[in-house]
Amino acid sequence: MDGASLTPRLGAALPAEQRTAVEGLRTSERRAPRNTCILRADDIGPRLRTLRTGWAFRCRMLVDGRRQIVGVLLPGDTVFVSGAAGAVGSAVGQIARLRGASRVIGSAGTDEKVAVLTSRYGFDAAFNYKNGKVSRMLHEAAPDGIDVYFDNVGGEILDAVLTRINRKARIVICGAISQYNNTEAVKGPANYLSLLVNRAKMEGIVVFDNTARFPLAIAEMAGYLKAGTMKSREDVVRGLDTFPESLLKLFRGENFGKLVLQVAEG
Repeated sequence: MDGASLTPRLGAALPAEQRTAVEGLRTSERRAPRNTCILRADDIGPRLRTLRTGWAFRCRMLVDGRRQIVGVLLPGDTVFVSGAAGAVGSAVGQIARLRGASRVIGSAGTDEKVAVLTSRYGFDAAFNYKNGKVSRMLHEAAPDGIDVYFDNVGGEILDAVLTRINRKARIVICGAISQYNNTEAVKGPANYLSLLVNRAKMEGIVVFDNTARFPLAIAEMAGYLKAGTMKSREDVVRGLDTFPESLLKLFRGENFGKLVLQVAEG
């Protein structure tokens, strides 16, 4: 299936800025993978909104072995994802599993979310970071160390991970939600010398750095969702008047998956 046939089916369902990105599939170097299955607007429901949010593009960077992108996944890697029950984290863990990671581990802030990570999203292990010392739980979950860490939270968890990374580890800084509303100074990693000792890499990513890869990301992620090999979840809150409290849900870690504010009945 080439880009020309992808565009009418997926592009028509996207907003203007992403429709432009899908048009890029018409070029020969951006052909979709063979047997890619594209979702249509009339058969995916909330999953289309999942694609629109941008996590597909962030997660695609984790596994794009054709470019020297920080966080590129190698077969047999042990992958740890913080904030793993959110829209981005849950997708990252599932992609890592699909792409050959030997072990995928996640952390979340409630026991219910931890259970969902292993039962719904297929993580090999997960833990509630509030239930004990993170470094100890990481050691138990990843006794052979961590090769790739996808960081959504920063703070103490990032610092603990630095004590568990392997040689040539890759750390992707996607977010630092634990630090956003600090009333004190932002906490940086005290264990940063581990990067030197282990010849590791740590780099931040912003979704718009890789706009040229959006079409491939959409095609690949849509195929996973359509085939059922990847699962998504939305936490829908209704009513514009709930916006302030709904936003605080995000920062308190109370949402499951993608937090969506529905302002009107569609």
